[in-house]
Amino acid sequence: MAEAAGVRVLERLRVAPAPPCPSAELPITFFDAAWLFTGPVQRLFFYRHANPPAALPLLAASLPHALARFFPLAGTISPAARCRSYSSGHHALHLVLAESHEDNFDRLVAAGPRDLSLMRPLVPALPPPGKDGAFALAAVQATVFPGRGVCVG
Repeated sequence: MAEAAGVRVLERLRVAPAPPCPSAELPITFFDAAWLFTGPVQRLFFYRHANPPAALPLLAASLPHALARFFPLAGTISPAARCRSYSSGHHALHLVLAESHEDNFDRLVAAGPRDLSLMRPLVPALPPPGKDGAFALAAVQATVFPGRGVCVG
């Protein structure tokens, strides 16, 4: 599959919330509206793990159950300022499972300045907007560093 700066994409998945999950349209509140066009928040969480490749199937298997509680994350926001959450299988969170070929895990988790060019491939890209202009609320990428740990972005 695709490879960028030492990170090889193993699999791209669309993960829907586990049933029972409500179908809903949620109105955007005044407090939400301020964040709509500021760009996505990009966070990276690093976890040391003795056998990181074993963590990927567990993450993929548990994500539908987590999304059942936080189902709007699998939804989209339409230009009409409505949050369309999971609805009869049409909406899903984009999950990328990847593997790093770089031996830089310890450098990335160390205190002090970090090279952003090493972190950029660990951040998931949001899928492109749909034909109706609706865009995804979130995307997740889990990158394993063999023998070192896992990064979830």
